[in-house]
Amino acid sequence: MVTTPSSPVGAAPGLASSRRDWLLAASALVFGLCAFAIIFGPEVTAAVGVWIGSTTFNHCFLVIPIAAYLAWDRRKAALGCSLRPRPWIAVLAIPLASLWFMADRLGIMEGRQLIAMCLFQIMVASVIGIRTWCVLAAPLLYLFFLVPFGEWMVPELQRVTARVMAAGLDLFHVPNFSHDLTVQIPEGTFYVAEACSGFRFLIASTAFGVLYAWAMYRSLFRRLCFVALSLVVPVVANGVRAFGIVLLAHFIGAKAVELDHVAWGWYFFSFVIIMLILAGLPFRQDQLLSSPRKIFAGATRHPDPVPIKWMALAIAVVPIILLAATPRIVSEALDTFSADKKVAAAIKLPALDDCILEPAGASTVVEPAEPSLGIAHASAYRCGAEVFVLYLYRFPSRTSARPIFSLLHAVIDPPGWETITSNTVRGDNRTGGPLWQVTEVRSHDRYRTVATALWIGGQPITAGISARVGQALNSIRRSAVCPVIAVIAYSGGDVPRDIITNFLLKTEPLTDWVRRWIAEPVTKVGG
Repeated sequence: MVTTPSSPVGAAPGLASSRRDWLLAASALVFGLCAFAIIFGPEVTAAVGVWIGSTTFNHCFLVIPIAAYLAWDRRKAALGCSLRPRPWIAVLAIPLASLWFMADRLGIMEGRQLIAMCLFQIMVASVIGIRTWCVLAAPLLYLFFLVPFGEWMVPELQRVTARVMAAGLDLFHVPNFSHDLTVQIPEGTFYVAEACSGFRFLIASTAFGVLYAWAMYRSLFRRLCFVALSLVVPVVANGVRAFGIVLLAHFIGAKAVELDHVAWGWYFFSFVIIMLILAGLPFRQDQLLSSPRKIFAGATRHPDPVPIKWMALAIAVVPIILLAATPRIVSEALDTFSADKKVAAAIKLPALDDCILEPAGASTVVEPAEPSLGIAHASAYRCGAEVFVLYLYRFPSRTSARPIFSLLHAVIDPPGWETITSNTVRGDNRTGGPLWQVTEVRSHDRYRTVATALWIGGQPITAGISARVGQALNSIRRSAVCPVIAVIAYSGGDVPRDIITNFLLKTEPLTDWVRRWIAEPVTKVGG
């Protein structure tokens, strides 16, 4: 007589765990997901806003359907694994919660979003177990493409594109002179703008490359090679595209400049993607996504898995939710404490050479993100026929870097405007004057030049990572000094960038004025 092991009570054929266990695990994950949506609401809202407003990240709307397809394709392998909650995995959330707090103080939204996604992955692994999570790793890890990340690479991608253009012109013996992001040939001057960096194509190619590698290959080595190819090829191809436009301008003149570069770019990169697909086809491997891997084959050999208990799931989910919520609560408490809604007494702005100080108009460059951080000063300098409007923002001393850099970003990169050039000018050509970032932006046929300067701890500083770190430390210090942003707007003249640069060289007295201003006593708003 031969006996065979019976299936678990309530389990269907092919299920290593009962339907009841899967229902409990799904309920725990839904509860945790709802809690995460509340805790990380600002991160989700910011991400969706970028998907809608940026053509670079429009593809993010396809990420969840693709992840759902990958999960469905792996359903048999996942159902063949026993659900084994691992509450100890919640320990990994402790350092991640600390990193989220640091990213919040530094004002880095992408960091907050990435860490929130990591915490979500930890919660899933804690509920379903490491083995089942590994089977579903492809759809779960693909969710990281929901995070609009990587814009910090744009300046370097612009430089790579300019170098490829210059190298191509040298190869074809076309007379040229290149400096930073500018390439000159006898027929004209070409500037590699942000839209020409190829970043949007790089992001789309990477998302496609990861999906293609998973669908076409079983070998980890082949997958990594194809993903690496998806990263390198669009960068080089974008340089070749830009070089082609300059080369056409050399042979046919201004007609090349009149091309629709964006549309031409999409046609070109569609061709590049097709070439990537064709290049990867000869190395494809039979892909049995719906079958368990050998390392998980033993998952179905446990005919009597221990039923999941509510307490085990609660221990797996609740600590992660608490650890995710704690830094948010602490951060909001610090922001509430620092936002004392006080303003400094107004003091007269310094005189500048050959310029007359006069009241500014009613318009502003950008409204502050928070009402308590309103414009403290709005004045204008008339230098001959030119008028430069100066806006000064003073922030609470212990504010995080987030509202400071949000305001800077809104001024430098306003919605609907494209950045043409950006450079740095020191107010006095020495070491004590303001450090101005001069940005020229364009919207259709309209041009505007804006200069921004930042003071942290009373010292002029460039708006980089050092400024973020300095203000992040100030946000937890008792003896911090108020940070200040100055914005100068100019929209007249034929060459606005040159005119505003000449004006900025006269602004050395502003640093001493800022130091006296932040030392002035403050009074409560409305009283």
